[in-house]
Amino acid sequence: MYMKKMKITIYTTTNEPEDIRPFSMIFGSAWKAYDAGELTPEKILLLAVLYRQVNPYEGIGRTSYEKICVMLKRKTSQQNINGINKLMADLKDGHELIWFPNHSGSKDFSYVVADFKIAKKPNETTQKWIDIKPYFQSQKQSESSDKPPPIATIQSEAQPRLEPPVQRSERSNSEEITSIKEELRKRWGRPPQTNTD
Repeated sequence: MYMKKMKITIYTTTNEPEDIRPFSMIFGSAWKAYDAGELTPEKILLLAVLYRQVNPYEGIGRTSYEKICVMLKRKTSQQNINGINKLMADLKDGHELIWFPNHSGSKDFSYVVADFKIAKKPNETTQKWIDIKPYFQSQKQSESSDKPPPIATIQSEAQPRLEPPVQRSERSNSEEITSIKEELRKRWGRPPQTNTD
């Protein structure tokens, strides 16, 4: 059956919406990770919630684990807070989609979201997005500077494998080939223990 395409008229306005924050957008790399099974639906939802809380002009969000529980319609129990903490750590360390400084407890903390599109100010002409990679590079550099330098290990060079020496039985060119036993008898005579006389 042929379906007739329905035309939709698009209307626009120059009036700024009541809330200037952008809609909760999930960027392409996060959707690819979700499609590949690397991100769970919980992590995608959390990423959308975090994206929504970022200041559009600064590119910085501020939240706490209790606030996230409330936004996700969960009780602010210790178990739920620990669950949010784990999801946040996965988004940061496992996927590098968000970054926040180390903090203790559940107090408010700042964070940034990868590829967040910063709202243009009236005098700006270029669009900017959050680049999250430098946060992780500086973190890795500071971690490597905290560690003592690795101890150089001297590996002994493998000795070349020598072929076993070829043992040759030297034979005289004469037709007389005698055994060792016969040679000893000639030189020493018969040993005393074999003397039956």
